[in-house]
Amino acid sequence: MQRQTAIVTITPAQQQAIREKKPRVYAEASFQAKCIFWAHNERPETEDHIWAINNNSKNKREGAKNKALGVIAGVSDLQMFWKNQFYCLEMKTVTGSLSTAQKKWRLKMEAHGAIYYKINEDFEMFKSIIDKILES
Repeated sequence: MQRQTAIVTITPAQQQAIREKKPRVYAEASFQAKCIFWAHNERPETEDHIWAINNNSKNKREGAKNKALGVIAGVSDLQMFWKNQFYCLEMKTVTGSLSTAQKKWRLKMEAHGAIYYKINEDFEMFKSIIDKILES
Protein backbone atom coordinates (compact mmCIF):
# COMPACT_ATOMS: atom_id res chain seq x y z
CA MET A 1 0.00 0.00 0.00
CA GLN A 2 1.45 3.31 -1.07
CA ARG A 3 1.25 6.26 1.29
CA GLN A 4 -0.44 9.36 -0.08
CA THR A 5 0.79 12.82 0.74
CA ALA A 6 -1.42 15.87 0.60
CA ILE A 7 0.12 19.03 -0.75
CA VAL A 8 -1.04 22.21 0.91
CA THR A 9 -0.33 25.55 -0.68
CA ILE A 10 0.09 28.51 1.65
CA THR A 11 0.07 32.01 0.27
CA PRO A 12 2.86 34.45 1.21
CA ALA A 13 0.32 36.45 3.25
CA GLN A 14 -0.62 33.32 5.21
CA GLN A 15 3.05 32.51 5.81
CA GLN A 16 3.64 36.03 7.16
CA ALA A 17 0.58 35.76 9.44
CA ILE A 18 1.87 32.45 10.84
CA ARG A 19 5.31 33.97 11.54
CA GLU A 20 3.82 37.04 13.25
CA LYS A 21 1.18 35.26 15.31
CA LYS A 22 2.04 35.06 19.00
CA PRO A 23 0.02 32.85 21.27
CA ARG A 24 -2.13 35.07 23.52
CA VAL A 25 -0.75 33.66 26.77
CA TYR A 26 2.85 34.43 25.73
CA ALA A 27 1.91 37.96 24.68
CA GLU A 28 0.32 38.58 28.09
CA ALA A 29 3.27 37.01 29.90
CA SER A 30 5.87 39.08 28.04
CA PHE A 31 3.87 42.27 28.65
CA GLN A 32 3.56 41.42 32.34
CA ALA A 33 7.30 40.67 32.60
CA LYS A 34 8.11 44.03 30.96
CA CYS A 35 5.86 45.81 33.47
CA ILE A 36 7.35 44.06 36.50
CA PHE A 37 10.89 44.71 35.25
CA TRP A 38 10.08 48.42 34.92
CA ALA A 39 8.37 48.58 38.33
CA HIS A 40 11.23 46.91 40.18
CA ASN A 41 13.91 48.95 38.41
CA GLU A 42 12.29 52.38 38.07
CA ARG A 43 10.11 52.23 41.18
CA PRO A 44 12.12 49.95 43.53
CA GLU A 45 9.70 50.62 46.39
CA THR A 46 7.25 48.30 44.58
CA GLU A 47 9.43 45.27 45.26
CA ASP A 48 7.72 43.07 47.88
CA HIS A 49 4.53 45.11 47.38
CA ILE A 50 3.52 43.84 43.93
CA TRP A 51 3.40 40.16 43.09
CA ALA A 52 2.23 37.76 40.41
CA ILE A 53 -0.34 35.02 40.76
CA ASN A 54 0.24 31.86 38.74
CA ASN A 55 -3.19 30.27 38.49
CA ASN A 56 -2.84 28.77 35.02
CA SER A 57 -2.80 24.98 35.17
CA LYS A 58 -1.18 23.01 32.35
CA ASN A 59 -3.69 20.16 32.46
CA LYS A 60 -6.68 18.78 34.38
CA ARG A 61 -4.53 16.85 36.85
CA GLU A 62 -2.50 19.94 37.75
CA GLY A 63 -5.73 21.96 37.85
CA ALA A 64 -7.25 19.56 40.40
CA LYS A 65 -4.07 19.71 42.50
CA ASN A 66 -3.99 23.51 42.36
CA LYS A 67 -7.66 23.72 43.31
CA ALA A 68 -6.98 21.49 46.34
CA LEU A 69 -4.14 23.85 47.28
CA GLY A 70 -6.48 26.86 47.18
CA VAL A 71 -5.95 28.25 43.68
CA ILE A 72 -9.02 30.25 42.65
CA ALA A 73 -10.12 30.75 39.04
CA GLY A 74 -10.26 34.37 37.90
CA VAL A 75 -7.74 35.84 40.31
CA SER A 76 -5.99 38.85 38.79
CA ASP A 77 -2.50 38.41 37.31
CA LEU A 78 -0.82 40.96 39.56
CA GLN A 79 -1.73 42.10 43.03
CA MET A 80 -0.35 44.99 45.01
CA PHE A 81 -0.71 46.19 48.57
CA TRP A 82 0.28 49.78 49.29
CA LYS A 83 -0.58 52.01 52.26
CA ASN A 84 -3.43 49.80 53.51
CA GLN A 85 -5.00 49.53 50.05
CA PHE A 86 -5.26 46.34 47.97
CA TYR A 87 -4.98 46.57 44.17
CA CYS A 88 -5.73 43.97 41.48
CA LEU A 89 -4.14 44.37 38.06
CA GLU A 90 -5.38 42.14 35.25
CA MET A 91 -3.00 42.03 32.30
CA LYS A 92 -4.55 41.45 28.87
CA THR A 93 -3.58 41.58 25.23
CA VAL A 94 -4.84 44.55 23.24
CA THR A 95 -8.04 42.69 22.35
CA GLY A 96 -8.27 40.62 25.54
CA SER A 97 -11.38 40.62 27.67
CA LEU A 98 -12.25 39.35 31.13
CA SER A 99 -13.51 35.80 31.51
CA THR A 100 -16.65 35.09 33.56
CA ALA A 101 -14.46 33.96 36.50
CA GLN A 102 -12.39 37.17 36.25
CA LYS A 103 -15.53 39.31 36.25
CA LYS A 104 -16.75 37.53 39.40
CA TRP A 105 -13.35 38.03 41.06
CA ARG A 106 -13.41 41.72 40.17
CA LEU A 107 -16.85 42.18 41.75
CA LYS A 108 -15.80 40.32 44.91
CA MET A 109 -12.61 42.34 45.31
CA GLU A 110 -14.29 45.70 44.67
CA ALA A 111 -17.02 44.78 47.19
CA HIS A 112 -14.23 44.44 49.78
CA GLY A 113 -12.59 47.75 48.89
CA ALA A 114 -9.94 46.63 46.41
CA ILE A 115 -9.16 48.82 43.41
CA TYR A 116 -9.20 46.81 40.17
CA TYR A 117 -7.44 47.69 36.92
CA LYS A 118 -7.65 45.91 33.56
CA ILE A 119 -4.62 46.84 31.48
CA ASN A 120 -4.80 45.95 27.78
CA GLU A 121 -1.12 45.85 26.80
CA ASP A 122 -0.67 49.55 27.42
CA PHE A 123 2.74 50.07 29.03
CA GLU A 124 2.22 53.80 29.60
CA MET A 125 -1.06 53.06 31.36
CA PHE A 126 0.67 50.54 33.64
CA LYS A 127 3.38 53.05 34.52
CA SER A 128 0.85 55.78 35.25
CA ILE A 129 -1.21 53.43 37.47
CA ILE A 130 1.86 52.46 39.49
CA ASP A 131 2.93 56.10 39.81
CA LYS A 132 -0.58 57.05 40.95
CA ILE A 133 -0.66 54.24 43.52
CA LEU A 134 2.75 55.14 44.93
CA GLU A 135 1.91 58.82 45.16
CA SER A 136 -1.36 58.20 47.02
